[in-house]
Amino acid sequence: MGAFDAEAAAVLINQEYQQSELRERVLLQNIEDTFTVYRDGASINQPFKATISWTDAPPAVMPSLNIDDPLPVLLNDLDMRIFDANFSSSSEQKPWRLGVNALNGSIVTQADRDDNARDNVEKVESLLQTPGVYKIIVRHKGTLAGGQQNYSLIISGAHLIPDVCITPSGLSLLSITGTTATVQWTPTVNTTDYELRYKVLGGPGWTIINTPNNSVTLTALQANKNYVVQVRANCLSGGYTSYSPMLVINTFQNQPQFDVLEYWFDDQYPTTTTLTASGINTTAGAVPA
Repeated sequence: MGAFDAEAAAVLINQEYQQSELRERVLLQNIEDTFTVYRDGASINQPFKATISWTDAPPAVMPSLNIDDPLPVLLNDLDMRIFDANFSSSSEQKPWRLGVNALNGSIVTQADRDDNARDNVEKVESLLQTPGVYKIIVRHKGTLAGGQQNYSLIISGAHLIPDVCITPSGLSLLSITGTTATVQWTPTVNTTDYELRYKVLGGPGWTIINTPNNSVTLTALQANKNYVVQVRANCLSGGYTSYSPMLVINTFQNQPQFDVLEYWFDDQYPTTTTLTASGINTTAGAVPA
């Protein structure tokens, strides 16, 4: 058990967007959340610190009832660090944890700053207190039960700098067969996952794939068909970006792949430029999608 300062918590919540920031987030498997913060003159009188907390998944086997059992029982072990703007290793700020006796593994009362693998609350009190830009990283160890973990983040003594969530770029073909195709794109920041859609050129309806990765394999494609593919980002701040420029691929065997070069949005296609085996063709009007 630990002490809880209800008055300080109420003051911190009341000062949100002034000297503190509160956020609810979802950490996905193999994804690292990065928050950019700025410590300015208005917040210099308040210590710079950050806290995360989460409700851990229940263990398959209940821990022992031994007092101060040092055996970690976290299933989803999240980690938080604070760095300078350049992520230099010497600037790394670690959370508080209860120390462990190296001889017998028992918990000791003296706390230190190091990796915390026992608690579902981590608090970093930064020694980097001068005004400037800093980075807060939230990540996880191992495999997340359920593939994701909700968590709360509280920052005091600094302000979040919003990073723009932009439309993914660089959508391209990695490999293709008569029935499968793997595409990739440039990953974006402040994104929870991506929504990719594809269909036969001129055909009805889109097939939707949601993925946290910046590549995906399309399966069960029809041979000897042209397909159109687009991707958009699901932003941390909520909502989606616009769709990327469209990629046209074909499942014709031993034929060159044609990328659509002109930028367009959703289903509006004023002009289409494609690479063909004989040169460059430009067609005015709508592309049948």
